Amino acid sequence: TRLAIQYGVSDYLLKPIKQDDLTGILLRLKDKLGEEAALYTTAARLSGMNWIPWDVPPGPLRAEVKLRYTAKPAPCTVTLRDGGAELAFDLPQRAVTPGQAAVLYDGETVLGAGTIV
Repeated sequence: TRLAIQYGVSDYLLKPIKQDDLTGILLRLKDKLGEEAALYTTAARLSGMNWIPWDVPPGPLRAEVKLRYTAKPAPCTVTLRDGGAELAFDLPQRAVTPGQAAVLYDGETVLGAGTIV
């Protein structure tokens, strides 16, 4: 029991396993996983863009974006849209939150930044 508490176990089954108990646990697990999956997105829109090397980039470009200071850079395609930019992430990103800054990089070079909308 102590080990289960240490691992954060929230549900358990005792043998013999009853069908209703198993079904209940699986449904709760499905709900929990669904909530986590809903936190991921493959795109984001930015406003208030501040471009460093250009007034306006020449067109769509590849970059890495940091959505948080401590986050690993995420590869993406940047497309200009209505005075802002649209990011299409190569891999889904977790908890992309409106109001946070997004900083675009090419390696160590900052290309620009904007606010997630």
